[in-house]
Amino acid sequence: MADLKDDILNSEYKDRIIGIMEFKEKKDNILNLLKELIYYSSIMVREDLFEKYKREIEVYKHWVIILSDFDLNSEEKIKLKASFLEKYLQKIKNEKLDIWLHVLLIEDIKNIAMDSRFELLDLLAIGNAIYDKGIFEIFKLTSVHKKLIIDILQRYVVAYVLAGSQVKGRSVESSDVDVYVVIDDTDVKQHTFEELKVKLMDLIISKAMEAKILVNSNKELHPQVYTLTEFWLAMSESNPVIITFLRDGIPLYDRGMFIAWKQLLLKGIIKPSQEAANKYIIAAENALKEARNKLKNMINNLIIEDLAVAMVTSAQAVIMDYGLLPGDPKETPEMLKKLFVDRGILNMEYVNILSEVWKMRKDFEHGKVSEYKYEDLMEVFEKAEKFISEMKNIKQIIDKENEKKIIDNYILIYEELKVKFQDLFNVEYNNYVKEKMPIEYGGLENLENNIKNYKEKKYDIIELEKLKELLLYHIRNIRNLIENKREELLLRFKYSIIDKEKNKSYDLYLSKSKLYIVTESGIDVYDYNGNKIGTFNDLKYKEEMIKDISKEGLNYIDNNVIGVLNKIFKDYYISK
Repeated sequence: MADLKDDILNSEYKDRIIGIMEFKEKKDNILNLLKELIYYSSIMVREDLFEKYKREIEVYKHWVIILSDFDLNSEEKIKLKASFLEKYLQKIKNEKLDIWLHVLLIEDIKNIAMDSRFELLDLLAIGNAIYDKGIFEIFKLTSVHKKLIIDILQRYVVAYVLAGSQVKGRSVESSDVDVYVVIDDTDVKQHTFEELKVKLMDLIISKAMEAKILVNSNKELHPQVYTLTEFWLAMSESNPVIITFLRDGIPLYDRGMFIAWKQLLLKGIIKPSQEAANKYIIAAENALKEARNKLKNMINNLIIEDLAVAMVTSAQAVIMDYGLLPGDPKETPEMLKKLFVDRGILNMEYVNILSEVWKMRKDFEHGKVSEYKYEDLMEVFEKAEKFISEMKNIKQIIDKENEKKIIDNYILIYEELKVKFQDLFNVEYNNYVKEKMPIEYGGLENLENNIKNYKEKKYDIIELEKLKELLLYHIRNIRNLIENKREELLLRFKYSIIDKEKNKSYDLYLSKSKLYIVTESGIDVYDYNGNKIGTFNDLKYKEEMIKDISKEGLNYIDNNVIGVLNKIFKDYYISK
């Protein structure tokens, strides 16, 4: 069976096949419907067919294949169906396959509907779809939706009609399914027309959502609801939408009115009147006028809102990137001039463009200009593209300048830290890395070379981003080394003084020339004569203290120290 399916889907008919459905197990009611379907799925039905092939019809699987025929004339449709049947009936016979073949064109489906054989269309919703471009899913979804509506509204449902491109079999893969539901309102007295329409729409749309869930469909069902009154009025006025719907729609349920009207339309009995034509000419003229007004408003809005604002926004973005807060839009051109034109980065032409477009906006707002034309729009559009493109270029220049400022700052920090490192470690950072961290030394040499090239403005041979990364890495590394060294020095040279009289504790650090007593108010500094040099509470002095003890720190207490402390404290003791 799979071979037959693959053969069909790879044949010269492959682009026309929109669905293959299989019926295996057949209850009596299904079998009877399949027998009735033969009248539509064959080219010609002989009187003895059902008797002659009774066993095959009852025992064999039934395959229903639907072909798209929207682009064929009547003769071509017959040839398509006949050639398909001839080829695959012969193949089924040769390969002795237990399959009864039904072939339906979209034209056949329309004929089934026009004969009010809606149960045959419902049949196409219950078989096993072994290949489906969407046609069987459409029948399944609409069949369930139709039943949900009829169960509630019953005799008030006049017609349920499939519309849109699906009725021609050329867009069955689309996710949208359009249906029209006509409801009899002729004996409704409890609601106004508007109330009834709203209630009907709410009900039918909610049932569309319910149907989608019940059949687990990915398609969106879009029902349009007409009351019988408005449908009749629209038809009497030859409303183009209704005429198209009446001409092309496939009724999936009808109490008799829709099909009758459709027959009258196809026979030319229902046709547009001169009054209807005049009415629609007037409607067309009004629509054209409205479209012209919309276009005018759109042009005005594009110029005075979208394009003018876009230009100002791009200019303000550049000003912010430069590091300033943007001013009022009317001040923006002058800011561009001062910041970029005067520096030779931006041509004055662009400032003039911005001023000109912003003036167009203001002239419109103040009523000096009532409207702008399409030519104005295209001119402003071209200017806006040119201006915004230039703002992007300016931003790139600023970004490069900002990046260089960041790198300049990183280099400054790096070199200051190297000096502090040498003060603490009594060795240059480069030599320290070479000895203690040899794996990092190659990267450090590369960094030093890049810094040299950078200072010489040889930007073309430097990867600035890589330079930033290396600078940040070594800045962090030096800071960590310095911080660890500080903690080590402070811990190694630290003494504690307990002032018994005041019951307070102080840290004491000693160098060859100074005593440092750390109190809550700062660092008290004394010489070895007991003279107080001063009290310092800034971080820089702490750095000086650490630098001093790193070079000349004392790790012992002698009589000179005791002599100074005796002058400072009356009753104390020292601990390490």
